[in-house]
Order: sequence, then structure tokens, then C-alpha cells
Amino acid sequence: NLNGDPQARWGQKLVAIYPKEGTILNDHPFAILNAPWVSSLQRWAAELFIKFVLTEDIQRLALKHGFRPSNPNVKLDLKYFNEENGVQANITVPIGQPPSDVEVLLRVPDLWSITRSQG
Repeated sequence: NLNGDPQARWGQKLVAIYPKEGTILNDHPFAILNAPWVSSLQRWAAELFIKFVLTEDIQRLALKHGFRPSNPNVKLDLKYFNEENGVQANITVPIGQPPSDVEVLLRVPDLWSITRSQG
């Protein structure tokens, strides 16, 4: 399909870029907010969802879609994480800490929009 296949859409494969200076890992794609407008029922449902997402079966399924496992019992599958698929199984560049200034993080989407390839 043209929407999910960069090879079909742009004539080239999508590959991950690992800057030699290092990168920051996104290790928090899901969070339960501690806010007054979050009900106990919503918090309970979110906690159940996290438990579900971290199960071995779901973590293995997520591998097929490019997500690295968070569950330590699920090993990285080299069938999906390899140079042929444009990613490194083992990230060899330095892994940095996120900036402490939240303003930097808020500007990342803007910079991505400005610098990304328009294909």
C-alpha cells in the first residue's frame, strides 16, 4: 500500500539514522497522568492496558511493527531488526539523557517538520 510502504511511495527504503554524536531513546510512549480530571476508573483501565501491552505475546507482536521490547523476557528478533530492514539490532552510538529544559523537547516536532525530507 502506498501509505505504509516507503519503497512503493518514494522508490526507496525507509532507514533509521543513528547520529554519531548519539541519540535519545523514547522510553515513555505511554503514561498515566496524575491529574485531578483522571478518574479512578480511567487510572484502573490505563493500568490494565499497560499490563496488557507489556505481556510477552503483545511485545512479540509489537516487534513485527518496529517496536523494541520493553519486557526483558522478550528478546529482540533479528528477523525484524537488521540492516536489510534499515535498523540496527544493537544501537552502537552513545545514548544520551533527554534535555532537562522542556522547551527543547517541545520544539522537536517543529524542527522535524522543517528538516524532514519532503520526498
